[in-house]
Amino acid sequence: KSLVLESTIRFYLSYEIERILAKVLENYGVQTVFEYLLRRFEYKKEIVLSTKTLMGYDFVPYSEHSNLFEQDPSKNVEMFEMALTWYLEVDASGGHLFYAKDMLEYLKPNDLISNEIFLVYEKIINTNKDNLNALYRIAESLSLFHSKDSQLIALIIKIYDHSIAFKELDLSQFSELSYSMQYAITNVGVKTGTPGQP
Repeated sequence: KSLVLESTIRFYLSYEIERILAKVLENYGVQTVFEYLLRRFEYKKEIVLSTKTLMGYDFVPYSEHSNLFEQDPSKNVEMFEMALTWYLEVDASGGHLFYAKDMLEYLKPNDLISNEIFLVYEKIINTNKDNLNALYRIAESLSLFHSKDSQLIALIIKIYDHSIAFKELDLSQFSELSYSMQYAITNVGVKTGTPGQP
């Protein structure tokens, strides 16, 4: 535990390190591993501030699902909820929010919003219903789910219902939120295939 949590922050989060983290998760709980991921984010932030570039260090593997939960998938929803709550509070100055979303991408259980994830979002939306900035970030995070089903649409409608009252108060921010909701509905991620073919 000590070797991995204290000595691997500066390294790429390889499958080998993830295997050991999965054991730490099993024996020491979700909070311990999540705090490790937060320290990796802070390390990335320091690099971005000192080098003025986003390149050179990925605090989580880019666009990959986590391998932490292969032995115990039940902890995935709990850690995703922690990450989503954290994401709503990340300081947006300096462009750090751009790569903070990688944490959500890494920890999301899959591309489909399960019943458990729906309940997590529903609770967080209701908690932040009077915070337009939080609603914007919640809508932005929904774009990570590439399966556009009734669960995702229901969450977007909940966000819209809570945010419509802000239209008269802050049209500019409401417009940004509207774009974020539209993007969450239409974004399907990167598709691979033969160039020039449908």
